[in-house]
Amino acid sequence: MISLTYLAVAAFVGQTVAAPRSLKWRRQSTNETLLTDINVISQYWGQVSPYRDNEDSYFGVDDVGLPDGCQIEQVHSLQRHAQRFPTSSFDDGLNDEHFGAKVYNFTSANPDAAFTGPLAFLNTYQYQMGESFLTNIGAATEFTSGVTFWNRYGRTLYNATVGQLQYNASFANATARPKPVLRTTGQSRIENSQISWALGFFGPSFYETPQPGLDNFANGSLFDVVVIPEGGTENNTLASYDSCFEDDLQSSDLGDLDLLFQYVPLYIGAATARMNAYAPDGFTFTNNDTYAMQSICAYENGYIGMSDFCNLFTEQEWQAFEQTLDIEYYYDYSFGSPTGRAQGLGYQQELLARLTNQYITSSNSSINSSITNNAADFPLGSPFYGKF
Repeated sequence: MISLTYLAVAAFVGQTVAAPRSLKWRRQSTNETLLTDINVISQYWGQVSPYRDNEDSYFGVDDVGLPDGCQIEQVHSLQRHAQRFPTSSFDDGLNDEHFGAKVYNFTSANPDAAFTGPLAFLNTYQYQMGESFLTNIGAATEFTSGVTFWNRYGRTLYNATVGQLQYNASFANATARPKPVLRTTGQSRIENSQISWALGFFGPSFYETPQPGLDNFANGSLFDVVVIPEGGTENNTLASYDSCFEDDLQSSDLGDLDLLFQYVPLYIGAATARMNAYAPDGFTFTNNDTYAMQSICAYENGYIGMSDFCNLFTEQEWQAFEQTLDIEYYYDYSFGSPTGRAQGLGYQQELLARLTNQYITSSNSSINSSITNNAADFPLGSPFYGKF
């Protein structure tokens, strides 16, 4: 869910999502114990997993800190969004919604029929999620991310004083600092992630003297925001699939089609059989229904912090679920996509331009050169760059 990467110039500090456990997958095993530890289960939700740091020992290298004489001079943060509702894609929210409606329509039409055992909760279940938007838990995650970024990098970049809890818009001599510029797309969950992150980093809700109206935040005196439109055909390095027309023609759903129609049936049959053992006469679980139950588990946890669907699967089935999401993103956007490299080129060009203090005045990629050719939208030499 949260793709969060920090690049610290001079220190080069990387922060990534914890790697999955080693995958020892066997096709449709029926002898596995159901997994009930949500801290383990949630590691198998792919991009929907809650953010967590790697273990300190993950890379097998001791952290020795900054070399003598070195200092963090600049940090680049790229993260997109936190917990969200499922999208309207046929293999994501649409499949979940179809399953929720199927259960509700059946129980409404057959009040005397009952799911039993671990599926008894379905007798009163109603699907409650929307589509695509950032959830309240997601907003809290982004707020915490902003606070963490201040503590980890902001205090150093801005020479924080003792007890300083958040960014200060003024230098020690009371003159105004150049305002940081955050960049986001116009998509709701992305822009709301930027807002929630900024509330944590700039900290207007925990000033020593309370400011109930969050005036400094609302009046734009702390930072500026560049909102890049999304959803049309405009160039946008944070949503490069919009301007990559070939992506829509040949490859945009390659991973989605593969995961739902080819891979899911390979691993989920035993789970579907278990579900049908607790179904009333007249209701039959399909493989897509069972896959939806795994998906709903992840999304309900990102919405209300719990889900009755989570304790119904083995660890191998959760590992395989994560593999479906890896397949989706590998073939939709990464090296398995014919346009994956082209989609990522624009952001790399922007990063290099900032590192070398150069504006970009023309574009041969997803860069919108009308917002990379000037100091207001594309400032050079900033202590940090936040991109969502």
